[in-house]
Amino acid sequence: MKFNYELAGCGWAKGFISNDYHDYCFTASSISDSIEWLLKTLLELCFDAIPDGSINSRRIVEFYEEPSGSLWSFELIENRKIKIVIIAYENLDDKGNGKIVFKEVCELSYFIDLIIDSMECLLNRHGLIGYKDSWDHEFPIAHFLRLKQIQSSSKIFPSMYSQLDPVNLVYSDLEGEFRFLKRIFGK
Repeated sequence: MKFNYELAGCGWAKGFISNDYHDYCFTASSISDSIEWLLKTLLELCFDAIPDGSINSRRIVEFYEEPSGSLWSFELIENRKIKIVIIAYENLDDKGNGKIVFKEVCELSYFIDLIIDSMECLLNRHGLIGYKDSWDHEFPIAHFLRLKQIQSSSKIFPSMYSQLDPVNLVYSDLEGEFRFLKRIFGK
């Protein structure tokens, strides 16, 4: 399987996903932040649960092409595999007469590798500020770092809580995060 995603102009991106049976080229508008939702979805599937603790093994990510678009469905199935189904619509807001354009079952870790590799290329090409200025959304660096760490060590960045903090704010190790970014991009 292959996946590629790149910025194609101010507020637009293009990409493709392919396997032995399907090739699907797509465009994405910055009207929605599909990459943030894609990374967040993969992160949630890694933990088999959504933040409130309930089990939910199926997620949907929308890629808007204004007015057309696609729904990407991810369902966690046995043995840490995911079933991916992409349905394209002429009008994403109407969702009538969708057409299945891509189907695949693969290891969740394999799909994460494909997405993370593509995101690394995107960051190497544009940088964080260039991405923001071209896409009009911040790059979802926290989701990226968590997935990258899971990919490399099957662990996640530790979060810290302060006993003295009455509103339960979460803290993390910024220096450790910068060290990890430096290892990823090696410069």
